Amino acid sequence: MNYKTATQIILLLIVIALTSLFYSKYVNINVLKENVTQVDESNSKLDEINKLDTLKDIYYESYDQNGNKFIIKSKFGNFQDEDQQIILMTNVKAVIEIKDSKNIYLVSKMARYNILSNNTNFFNEVELIYQDNQINCENLDISFDNNEIEAYNDLTYKNTNTILMADKEMINFLTKDSKIYMMDESNVKIMVNN
Repeated sequence: MNYKTATQIILLLIVIALTSLFYSKYVNINVLKENVTQVDESNSKLDEINKLDTLKDIYYESYDQNGNKFIIKSKFGNFQDEDQQIILMTNVKAVIEIKDSKNIYLVSKMARYNILSNNTNFFNEVELIYQDNQINCENLDISFDNNEIEAYNDLTYKNTNTILMADKEMINFLTKDSKIYMMDESNVKIMVNN
C-alpha cells in the first residue's frame, strides 16, 4: 500500500471519528432535549386533564321514599370510576335530616360518595353529632339501603355524662337503635362523668 492511500484512509477514519463524536455530543443531546420537552408537555396536559376532572364546591341533595333528606358537600372531589358514580371528596360535611326527628351532622376529611345509591364511606377524622351525642372515629359508613350507620376504628362515643371507647358502633338512623362492641373478646371502656 502506498503512502498516499494510507494517508487518505487515516484522514477518512479521523473524519468519521470526528463526525460520530460531534453527532453523539450535540445531535443526541438535542434529540434528548426534544424528548424531555415532549414528556414535560405530556405531563402538563395530564395535569390540566386532572384539574378538569377535579370538581370544586360539590353539593348533592337527595330524598328517600320516607321523605328523609341527605345533603353532602365538599370543597373538592374526583370521580373514582369510569361510570362517574363514585366521587372521592375532600373536606366533607353532610347532614341527614330525618323526618320528625333531629338532624345527624357529619364531618370528615375524606369520603367516597356513590351518587346513585347515596351510600357514603367517610374516613380520616370523622365526627358525627346527633343532639348531645358525639362519635369520633376514623371510618364511618352510611348505607341508605339498610338505614344504617357503621362507625369503626378508634371509636370514641361521648354524651353529656359518658365516654365510651370501642371498636365499632352500629346505628339504625331511623329507629336510633345502636350497638357498641369490640371486635375481640375485650370489653368496651366506659367512663362516667358526674
